Amino acid sequence: DECQKLLTSPAFADCRLRLNLEMYIQACMQDKCACTGKDDSFCLCSTISEYSRQCSHAGGRPGEWRTQSFCPKTCPATMVYRESSSPCMDTCSHLQISSLCEEHYMDGCFCP
Repeated sequence: DECQKLLTSPAFADCRLRLNLEMYIQACMQDKCACTGKDDSFCLCSTISEYSRQCSHAGGRPGEWRTQSFCPKTCPATMVYRESSSPCMDTCSHLQISSLCEEHYMDGCFCP
């Protein structure tokens, strides 16, 4: 099944013991069945994205699972999308801020 294959891929190796995988597989399958008139992959993006987000909230580090053709994300020209990165970035005036950060990792557009 496509849902199980996606959610058990190497990108989510750090998530398997942190979340109820079966619950997300079921949600993914329901999304796929309810998908009408759209590409299946489009309908799966929200469930896979939520699994990745919840993994980060649970202290996991999901890998890069998006591609240009599957659930792509775009960022401003000077930034890159990362599935799991620290929201605390060092600056010219605060060179050590990332080492002091206690925020969980998150997805988003970051400076390279």
